[in-house]
Amino acid sequence: MWAQGDPALRVDVERAVLAGAHRSVEHLVRTRPLVDGTEPGQGFAAALALHVAGTMQASPAPPPPLLHVHTYLVGVLDASGALRGSDHEALYEDSLTREGGSVGRAQLAQDLRELGFDITPGTGHGGRSFEVTGMPEGLLLVGQSADKGCAGLGEETERDYRKADF
Repeated sequence: MWAQGDPALRVDVERAVLAGAHRSVEHLVRTRPLVDGTEPGQGFAAALALHVAGTMQASPAPPPPLLHVHTYLVGVLDASGALRGSDHEALYEDSLTREGGSVGRAQLAQDLRELGFDITPGTGHGGRSFEVTGMPEGLLLVGQSADKGCAGLGEETERDYRKADF
């Protein structure tokens, strides 16, 4: 729907997608032991970048359908308010991606409902996602194939992050 929407709808959906990503990071920072591996952060600094699989060119044609966010957590605030590097190990727990993703998706679904869309919950792998009700099957399939554009990016980012010297 974002790819087929008018400019105003695209802006609304982009804001909703960014809000979902922000909520996901905020939840993880406040619930995981990111400060020295012992306590959650009191706040954070992060870069959120909207990304569309495929290339964005000046064109009258609709953009590719896969809008998503790449996030880089710069640091977390400790109890004294100092910005510190986050504990590497706490960012790579097995359940981290699922937990953060579920919080972000819940926020996104709520925001899309507020924009007037009907949501079908319980879709995707393990029933952990949702779809906007009424999306043509062809658009959903294009989005799935476009997902290959970021394949492996998470592994590369984790490898680079673990090598970083904070």
